[in-house]
Amino acid sequence: MSFDSEAINHLLSKSDVIQALLHDLIGFFSQPLSSLDHEERQLRLKILRNRQDLFQEEGMIRILIAAINFFSERRDKSTLLEGVEEKIKDITNKLYVVLAALIKGNRVNCSTFAQSARLN
Repeated sequence: MSFDSEAINHLLSKSDVIQALLHDLIGFFSQPLSSLDHEERQLRLKILRNRQDLFQEEGMIRILIAAINFFSERRDKSTLLEGVEEKIKDITNKLYVVLAALIKGNRVNCSTFAQSARLN
């Protein structure tokens, strides 16, 4: 996937929208509160695992890893406009949180992510 500096800067001009979307995804995949009674918590955990599985089946873990790699590479480039590095850092950090939320508490997704091929 190749992007020129203009395309990257255009994408980052929408960073508020991207960060709001990532914030919503973090909430969508957040663990249920521990203060809930046992039955309600188990029901919400089951619903959460179903969501996580659906996103995994659609390839979202792979897409998140690709996005993290994309933004990490861009953060190191010196051709970007001033102030863009901080936006890239914020987006990358939120992508990591979304990725963690997708695999937390879900053994299948966690093992898929942890396969040695992914870590190379």
